[in-house]
Amino acid sequence: AISSHVVLLRCSSFDQMYRIVMSQRICVVVVYIICSVGLFVFLFQAEDGIRDLVRSRGLGDVYKRQKVGIVGAGLMASQLALLFIQRLEVPVVLTDLDQERVDKGVGYVHAQLDGLAKKGRLNPDKLNRFKALVSGSTSKAGFADAEFVIEAVFEEMGVKKQVFAECEAVVSDTCVLATNTSSLSISQMAADLAHPERVVGFHFFNPVAVMPLLEIIPGSTTDPATLATAFAVGAKLKKTCILVKDSPSFIVNRLLGRFMGCLLYTSPSPRDRTRSRMPSSA
Repeated sequence: AISSHVVLLRCSSFDQMYRIVMSQRICVVVVYIICSVGLFVFLFQAEDGIRDLVRSRGLGDVYKRQKVGIVGAGLMASQLALLFIQRLEVPVVLTDLDQERVDKGVGYVHAQLDGLAKKGRLNPDKLNRFKALVSGSTSKAGFADAEFVIEAVFEEMGVKKQVFAECEAVVSDTCVLATNTSSLSISQMAADLAHPERVVGFHFFNPVAVMPLLEIIPGSTTDPATLATAFAVGAKLKKTCILVKDSPSFIVNRLLGRFMGCLLYTSPSPRDRTRSRMPSSA
């Protein structure tokens, strides 16, 4: 298995990766874990220009966001809020359709922080400070002074386009709009915006606190400054960031889908398995 990991790291394309994994007969579950823990980090290095931009501006200058906005207050959005608070220590605003969902999201973050405090991983001062950093609202007006907004809503293009249109009407011209989509086109999502260049894919894996991999996906119009900011923020979140092409399902889910499809195609049907257990006739 270790040798297979090394071979995978040398692949230059998705098809080559797929062929090598299939030739090694690696279990689909193992392949998904390999992807999720970030062992493909060397496959998709950021272009030299992007790395240079991140270095030239400095991580601190690029990432110093004074507020983060999160659209959605479900499980994924709440996990993101907790991560941003712990790593960036900046105010985080959750928004959702109704106050009940907002309260549930904020309550999740508070409960997780309380759990960390009980384990001795947060002192009382930091616990109170972190709790004060998270807030919620049914309005996106709180995003007006945010410099990084990420959506984690239902995986449907129309919904996400509407969310970004509503965000763009509120946020500043310099605010980065990130999407946690796992499969949808970044270019299409940004197409109708006045500033599509500030939209970038920022795909986390569940559970957010455990999975280190972060897929960063530029759209066709994403500018270098937005991409550099995404990588800098990802680094401050202590994630393994990989640059991924804007293609269906990106890398991990595309690879998983390919293998699952292969298994379904090659696995015997229940009827065939029953026949194989029956004694052959004389």
